[in-house]
Amino acid sequence: MLVLVVRAVPGMLLTAARKQVADAIAALIPHAEACGVKLAVEPMHPMYAAQWFCIDLLREAREICESLAHPLVGMAIDVYHVWFDPDLEEEIHIAGRQGFLFAYHINDWRADTQKIQVMIDSAGFTGFHEVEVFSDQYWNGDQTAYLELILTRYRELMSAVAERADTK
Repeated sequence: MLVLVVRAVPGMLLTAARKQVADAIAALIPHAEACGVKLAVEPMHPMYAAQWFCIDLLREAREICESLAHPLVGMAIDVYHVWFDPDLEEEIHIAGRQGFLFAYHINDWRADTQKIQVMIDSAGFTGFHEVEVFSDQYWNGDQTAYLELILTRYRELMSAVAERADTK
């Protein structure tokens, strides 16, 4: 899988930039097919939009997937970048129904993301949970100990999610 963190040309209108992204992904599809590689559009938090990105909402990524209608084109959902999305739960479920959930990124961001995990699970996501690390503290430390910490916290997250599901 190739996760696409797409860039806008500075000064370009967002609608034009998003069309340019869809056109570029369409151009990549034959090569992706030949290589057997999925293409996953990753929406990024709008705080990055001024410098880098033009896909901020899950809806925008989904619309690209729908317009291309190809089984190798889907979405990467990163909790750090989508937590604010006003239609988060609805869009995760739509993406799940349409088969667009290709990747799920969890990280060392300290916000409560259990609700997002529940949404991802209930949308039918069965892929890998990719752990992204932002902290230099962890990168500079003992990596074996850090891997154990990741596993411990992941198990705690999944246990809390299971408890939350049991109380519904």
